[in-house]
Amino acid sequence: MLIVNKVYKQHQKLWDGCYAMIFGEENSGKFNNKEGMVVWNRKIYAENREFMEQRVRELLKQNVDSILTSSLAGFTSLIGKHKPKAKISIVFVPLQGVKIGGCDQSMFVLDLMDTDYDLNRVLTEGFPHEINHLAYEPTRATDPDRSTALLNTIDEGLACYYTYKYFGGKITKHRAVENMTEEEWDWYMRNEKEIFTKSKPYLLESSEKQTPYSCNCGMHRGKKLFEEAPRTVCYWLGFRIIEFYEKKHGAGSWKDVYELPVREVMAKSGYEDYINSL
Repeated sequence: MLIVNKVYKQHQKLWDGCYAMIFGEENSGKFNNKEGMVVWNRKIYAENREFMEQRVRELLKQNVDSILTSSLAGFTSLIGKHKPKAKISIVFVPLQGVKIGGCDQSMFVLDLMDTDYDLNRVLTEGFPHEINHLAYEPTRATDPDRSTALLNTIDEGLACYYTYKYFGGKITKHRAVENMTEEEWDWYMRNEKEIFTKSKPYLLESSEKQTPYSCNCGMHRGKKLFEEAPRTVCYWLGFRIIEFYEKKHGAGSWKDVYELPVREVMAKSGYEDYINSL
């Protein structure tokens, strides 16, 4: 009953609406019912006790409450009216796929079982990125293109751009976009025209459709439009669109993106005109 009440029911939307969905039908039963949750929760600590206790010690050293409070205060100070609302879950799960993030604006998860990241960087730089998603996505409820790959692109690009602005120049653009290296950023810049030209036909497709572009966004899997791309194409492309919007409309105008339909953001950014001039 402890597992059911404290682990499953306390975070049921996360298990049912996120983990049970992203890991496929063959794994959904591990997360979307009491019995499945009990089976792996009874085993995971017994089999990974030393590792899990070490990870918790690492987490406690980070002063998570202070980092999160600072991130929230920084968002309020910079953006103002849009306030994120979500339940935060810190978890150990048997399948890795969500390091930090969630499946909608009501949830925020940090998976300590996954060690393929620097915990301090994820907390200090990942929190601002995810907080922006939690605040921006509710504003898209009436956007005519809310289900398109363009919205995913602007959503991810804005989260990266907000993170860049949040740190006030203390981190580079490439670091703000998926913690890229300078060399990785340079690859995107060298291939900018081809990236946009090949991506454009898919931007107004459904974000749920398995297109060569959409598989570069979110949880989609499949053939990528750019196999050689070092990171996720739509994060970088969204960042560039918003960067051009601010260049065209003046300092601070990037905040318009929280209010505008994504198609209007794209049109007013002047980014396509820039691409056509190359």
